[in-house]
Amino acid sequence: MKIIEKIIKLNANDDTLESIISKFLIADLNNIKIWTHKYIVENTHCSKATLSRYINKIGFKNFNEFYYSLLTENEKFIQKNMILTMRLSLVLSRISNLSLSDLILITFF
Repeated sequence: MKIIEKIIKLNANDDTLESIISKFLIADLNNIKIWTHKYIVENTHCSKATLSRYINKIGFKNFNEFYYSLLTENEKFIQKNMILTMRLSLVLSRISNLSLSDLILITFF
């Protein structure tokens, strides 16, 4: 299971510290490069021990292991997204160059 999926899974219950941490991590994922143990603790108002238990619960020994694994996963996701966006742009540019009769032929055949 991917790290982000584990984080989302722990977001199921609104009343727990795990849910608060999960919501923060998901909402702040764009800022992952500035994350530190202290940064997350301060923004979630949990203790260092609570964050460490959370990290252990999703399968990591410590913050650094968690952080670099999630950072890598997130960067791979961004790269795939960029590739898909470029491919979609190429397809759309080719479609925009087709005539209406070409588009009708493609749609029905």
